[in-house]
Formats: sequence, C-alpha cells, structure tokens
Amino acid sequence: MGRYFALTLGLASQAVKSKPKTKSFAAAPNFGHWVFILLVLFSVAYLVQVNGSSTKGYEISRLEQRLAELREANKRLELETASLKSIQHIEENVQHLNLVPSGKVRYLGDSDFALGSKDL
Repeated sequence: MGRYFALTLGLASQAVKSKPKTKSFAAAPNFGHWVFILLVLFSVAYLVQVNGSSTKGYEISRLEQRLAELREANKRLELETASLKSIQHIEENVQHLNLVPSGKVRYLGDSDFALGSKDL
C-alpha cells in the first residue's frame, strides 16, 4: 500500500523489493541429464534383448540336437521292427517254441453255424 500512496502524492515510488533468486540443486535436470538417462535405458534394453536372443539361440540348437537324436532312434527302431516282422525271424521263433504246422484248414461258411435267435 505504501507504493499506492506514494504514486498518488506524486512522490518517488519506493523500490519494490524482490526476493533474491537462489539456484536450487533440486531443479529439473538439464538436457545432458536426459541424454545420459536415455543412453542408460537404451543400453539396458539392448543388453536384455541380446541376452534373450542368445538364450533362444542356445535353446534352438539344443532342440535341434535332440531332434536329430530322436530321428536316429526312430530309424533304428523301424529297422528293428522290420527285422522282427521278417519271415526268417518268425520261422526261427516257430522252431524255438516247438510249434507244429497245422494240417488241413477248414473255414466255416454262412450255412455251417446256427444263429441264436432265428434263421434269416
């Protein structure tokens, strides 16, 4: 209010006191800080991505090796199955088990058996 009275009376105005500006260290970081923060963030993201890629590559190579082993085992089992189904192997088992050949085989036709309920 003192200033108002000074102006109305034609007196020289009083100097307005302003608070001295103090620099605060808690002020917003400048451009260099932002660049550094972004650089650190991008570096961490890059390391995470490279680590994930190398882990996936290792897992893929391990699975490919397992696939090759399983294919080899499958081929071996197919050969073993074929050898067990061979006539020569079956004849050897017949002799080993003392099986005898059957005589004359007679198959039943439709009229050679009786139905349980009624004849059709």
